[in-house]
This record gives sequence, C-alpha cells and structure tokens, in this order.
Amino acid sequence: MEEKILEQINVLGKSIEGLSKQLNAFEIQTNKKFDGIDERFNDIDKKFDGIDKKFGGIDKKFGGIDKRFKDLTGQLNAFEKRTDKRFDDVDDKIETLGIQVKENTDMLKALRHSAEVNKAEHDKMMVDMAHVQGDVKAIRKDLSNVEILTANNYADIAKLKAVR
Repeated sequence: MEEKILEQINVLGKSIEGLSKQLNAFEIQTNKKFDGIDERFNDIDKKFDGIDKKFGGIDKKFGGIDKRFKDLTGQLNAFEKRTDKRFDDVDDKIETLGIQVKENTDMLKALRHSAEVNKAEHDKMMVDMAHVQGDVKAIRKDLSNVEILTANNYADIAKLKAVR
C-alpha cells in the first residue's frame, strides 16, 4: 500500500510539475499581454497629454473670445444708449410735430369757417347787388319816362307861350 501511495504521490508530483509549468507559461503569456496593455495605456496617456495641451490652447482661445464678447457687449450697450437717446429725441420731435399738426388743423378749421362765412356774405352781397342793379334799371326806366314827360311838358309850355 505504501507503494501505491508513493506511486500516487509521484503521479501527483508529476501532475503538479506539469501544472506548475503550465502555470508558469500562462503567467509569462499573461505578463506579456499585461505589458502590451501597459504600453497601450502609456500611449493613451501620451495622447491624453496631447489632448490636454490642445484643450489648454482652446481655453486660451476661448479666453480671447470671451474678452472680445465683453468688448462687443460694451460696444452694443453704448450703441443701445445712443440709439435710445436718438429714439427719445425722435419721440420728442414727433410729439412736437403732433402738437403743431393739431394747431395747424385747428387753424385750417377756423380758416375754412371764415371762408364759409365770407362766401355767405359774398353771396348775400351778390344778391343785394342784383337787387340794386334791378332797382337802378327801374330808376333809369322811370328817369327816362320822367325825361320824356319833362320833354313833353316843355313842348306843351312852348306851345302855350307861342299861343299867347
């Protein structure tokens, strides 16, 4: 029995030696793979360092852009103030013009009323003149009749004087 146990121990020893060799080979392969992975991580780290530098440059550019935006914002604010003042001036002028237009409208209404009154008076004067003209014609006619009668009376007086 001892022999069998020794024999089994030998078989187990050989198996362990084989497993140990396999484990060593696996460890070597695993180490090589990890070394490859480490190299890849180192490459990635280098790339990230490059990206970090690029982002640093981009940050500087954005800082410059921010400054430009602040400058533009200041310019826009100044422009807005000038524009607001101009619009205020225009509003004041429009208000003044509105008042002037109202005054002009009131004056035109007064002038229109005055013209209508003058037209009515003119029309009345024309009617009165037509009546006067008619009266003058009637007076002329009557005067002509008076002249005719007066002439007739002179003729009668001359006849009477001649008879006497």
